[in-house]
Amino acid sequence: DVAVRVEMLAGDYEAAEQEARTAYAVLEERGDRTFQASEAHLVAGSLEAQGRIEDAEAWLAVGESLGELVPEDESSALLARIMARRGRLEEAEELARCALEAAGDPPVPLFGDARMALAEILSRTDRPEEARREAETCLRRYEAKGIAPLIDRTRAFLAALPT
Repeated sequence: DVAVRVEMLAGDYEAAEQEARTAYAVLEERGDRTFQASEAHLVAGSLEAQGRIEDAEAWLAVGESLGELVPEDESSALLARIMARRGRLEEAEELARCALEAAGDPPVPLFGDARMALAEILSRTDRPEEARREAETCLRRYEAKGIAPLIDRTRAFLAALPT
């Protein structure tokens, strides 16, 4: 789990996928279903980050079938990003907003941040000012925690928004 998140932060989504698949296979071999759901979710997240949407959806379904060990806001953020990639922007936005309401102001997730997912969705719906506000909130949180890769990605996202 930690290795996957480190690879995700580093932006090496293929390595993250391999780490998560390996962990999932080890758990499956041992018959330990306890953490398989979270590993399946991590596989799905790494696949979504690579743009492999069908595969991400399949792994998300595997994780859901195994149980609920993934924080709801992270799972919802992943599903919202998948929906957005499918062009279902209105549903994606609603899901991301619901995840934010349900989670309150959680600690910064290393990936699967519902607020950043919302910012990305808003930018795709031609609402750059709203996207900017959400991303700036994320940036302040990332800076407070000193998470350099997320700071860099968020700054790049903000720089790419139209003014």
